[in-house]
Amino acid sequence: AVHGVPAPARYDAYRAAVRAGLLGARAVVAPTQAMLDAARRHHGGGWSGSVIPNGRDPRRFAPGMKEARVLTAGRLW
Repeated sequence: AVHGVPAPARYDAYRAAVRAGLLGARAVVAPTQAMLDAARRHHGGGWSGSVIPNGRDPRRFAPGMKEARVLTAGRLW
């Protein structure tokens, strides 16, 4: 998927291990439906999954007084 072509055969063992893990998992979650769909597309179906989105619904949090601080968190790719 990275280069627009299927991964070479040398990754077959990896694909088989990922599929076995997905089939054997009690719960499979992804941050988006697109990620869950991609996992099914690349590793086959036969397992159920759920989406647990990153982030929060801003309507559930009232704004408060601001402080002179900055916090950042997340993945740096």
